[in-house]
Amino acid sequence: MDEVPLDWLRAVYAEWERGNFGAGADRLDADFRFSVTEDFPEPARDLDVDGVRGFWTRFLGQWTSVRIHADEIVPAGDRALVAVTQTGVGRTSGAETDMRYFLVWRFRDGRALALNGYLSEGEAHAEQLHGVYDAWARSEFDVGEDLFAPEIEFVTSEGWPDTPTPGTGPSGIERWRDLFLSSFQDLRVEAEDLAGSGERVLAHVRQRGTFRATGIPTDVRYWQAWWFRGGVVVRFQAFEHEADARSAVGL
Repeated sequence: MDEVPLDWLRAVYAEWERGNFGAGADRLDADFRFSVTEDFPEPARDLDVDGVRGFWTRFLGQWTSVRIHADEIVPAGDRALVAVTQTGVGRTSGAETDMRYFLVWRFRDGRALALNGYLSEGEAHAEQLHGVYDAWARSEFDVGEDLFAPEIEFVTSEGWPDTPTPGTGPSGIERWRDLFLSSFQDLRVEAEDLAGSGERVLAHVRQRGTFRATGIPTDVRYWQAWWFRGGVVVRFQAFEHEADARSAVGL
C-alpha cells in the first residue's frame, strides 16, 4: 500500500504559508501531473513538471504577496486531501483577497504522482475516495478507517442477506466488516463512478469475489454514499437501488 508522507506535506505547507513556493519540488515524480478545475481563475489540465513550473511562475506574478495555509490534511490510501486558505495582495489591484479551496495529492512509493485542485468540496472528496476504492479493489479493506469520525453511523438497505444492525462508531463498522469479509474469498470492491456534491459523495461500486462456503462466484453492483463533516466521514450507507441513493445524497 502506498503511504502518504504526512510529515513532508506538513513541512511543505509550512513553507508555502511563509511564501516559499519552491518547497515540495524535491518529491515530484518524473510522471507527476497537475490539474485544477475549470472554475478556478486560471485552470490547468494534466501539466507535467515543466508545465507546473510555468503555471507557478504565472500565478506568483499576479501577486505582491501570497500565502497558502493548510487548514487540514486528511490522508486516504495513496491520496491526501488538503483544505487550504489562500490570502494575497493583487499586484495590479492592490486588493487583499482570500480564497478557500481543496488540493488532493496522490503518491507512489513516497513520491508525489499527482496534484489536483478543486473549488468544489464534493469533487475533492470524490478524488480523495479514489484512494480508498483503489485499495479496496486490491482487497486492502483496512484502508479508509482513518476517515471515520468517532460518531460515524453505518447503515445498509433493509432486505440484504448481510444487512447489519444500524450502529455507530468505527469499532462497530470494523466488526461487521470482518464478519462480512469472512464470507468471501478474493473479495474486491471497486468504484466504477464517484460523484460529489458539497460534503456528500456517491459511489457506484462493483463487488466481486467467491463465497467461501459454496465456491460460487459473485458479481454485483450497488451504491455507497459518504457524508463528510470537518474532513471526516460521519455517515456511510449502502443502497441497493440507485434512485434511493441519489435521493439520499441530493444528486
